[in-house]
Amino acid sequence: MKTVQFFVRSPNSMENYVEINTVSELLNEIKLLLDGKRYLGALFLALTLPDSLGKLAYPSIDKVGERYIKWFDENVYNIFGLLYSDPFFSNSVHFDGKACYQLRCKLLHESTNDIAEKTGIEEFVLGFNDQRFFTGGLSGNEYRFEEWTPGMDEVPQTLYLYVGVKEICTDVMEAAERFLANNPHLDYPKLKMNHGGGKFPKDLWIGWPKKNKQ
Repeated sequence: MKTVQFFVRSPNSMENYVEINTVSELLNEIKLLLDGKRYLGALFLALTLPDSLGKLAYPSIDKVGERYIKWFDENVYNIFGLLYSDPFFSNSVHFDGKACYQLRCKLLHESTNDIAEKTGIEEFVLGFNDQRFFTGGLSGNEYRFEEWTPGMDEVPQTLYLYVGVKEICTDVMEAAERFLANNPHLDYPKLKMNHGGGKFPKDLWIGWPKKNKQ
């Protein structure tokens, strides 16, 4: 008995997903998280935006940190003024691109906001509240007079910086939205998203066996 297989190729080739702009989707998610007072989640996502946009803005720069810092400084720091600097101290503290990049590295890879090693900001505090701006002293030098002894050239100091998570997220979002509006021609990263349902294989073959009569 010989078995013969018959196949019919399906005329359907279903692509069961849509492509969306990843940056736009991240902006929507950050807004939802801030509205729900989920500040840590919003911060995690906001800190990834300069990565994607920096790569688009400066394709000739190979170093991730260099283009991250450049994009943040040019689009956030210099425009929205996340300075938090005390004009009465020469060693004023800034939340600039370097500080933001260190926060991104430490928070995303080590789950901490200890950025002292690369920035010198020994007391870096994130504000988790519904206020976009803090009030009172935000940055500066705290003198540790109790540690000073005769013979020391200077009184030991601690550089401190207090910054609101909502402000970081809001300013990065506004900078990203402005960048999108000013650069619609760029090839933004895409996400293939499926909201439920299966998928027919592109090469779907339907077959059934038949037996030849002897």
